[in-house]
Amino acid sequence: MPKVTIIIPVYNAEKYIEECLKSILAQDYTDFECILVDDGSKDNSKFICETYKNKDSRFVVLNQSNSGASIARFNGVKMAKGEWIMFVDSDDTLNSNALSLLFHEAKHCQIVIGQTKLFPEAYTWPFIPQKALFNKFEYLKKLMTHKIHGGPCARIIKKELFNDFVYDIPKTVICGEDYIMNIRLCLDLKNVKIIDHVIYNYRYLEHDYKQNISLLFQRMVEEIKSIANLKISTFQNLYLYAVTILTFFRRSIKTSLKRFL
Repeated sequence: MPKVTIIIPVYNAEKYIEECLKSILAQDYTDFECILVDDGSKDNSKFICETYKNKDSRFVVLNQSNSGASIARFNGVKMAKGEWIMFVDSDDTLNSNALSLLFHEAKHCQIVIGQTKLFPEAYTWPFIPQKALFNKFEYLKKLMTHKIHGGPCARIIKKELFNDFVYDIPKTVICGEDYIMNIRLCLDLKNVKIIDHVIYNYRYLEHDYKQNISLLFQRMVEEIKSIANLKISTFQNLYLYAVTILTFFRRSIKTSLKRFL
């Protein structure tokens, strides 16, 4: 069985997918499988995925009707053979030592998070610039105060953390669903480690949707529901509720101001 399963949702990604897959092949840690979940692509993406599958037995192609990236990721997790899960977006790349750096720090924790570099803008997101180890509440506090990136990538996650609670994110949630997934992964979480190495390259592109107050409110409600199910103290719950509500108002004000600029 492979140590890690890399899951890549693919939708009309022919422009960038080969660069992504070449970075997977270049890993100096080789004990992995890579599940390419084609989300009903209408371009040449599926052919490119099949080419890599035929080239290297570690690549697997899973086809689904267009359902969105979250469903693609979850379907990939369900068929994953690895002990650890890593998500990569089809237009991003990994540094060649990404997996080896993450696994070097994987003892006594269930999530290991590396640093991310944006391109074509060449700057790093140094949310936690030094090595650090957090328990569940410390991690949630950093996550929800935006001191740790809330996306699904640049990390390895123990497969055992994925359960029905994590999968049960409404399909209508299209704003911050990755962030909600990260909250829900904390249900049985013990420790998270941050490493101070850049391992992931995030290609900055325009979002496919525009945030509005309705989407932001839906996101806030789902975040609060997720927090309510976590095994933390009442005080910790209240603290995270307050952070979530304040964040909603900040985002709402920022979104409203953009309409007048």
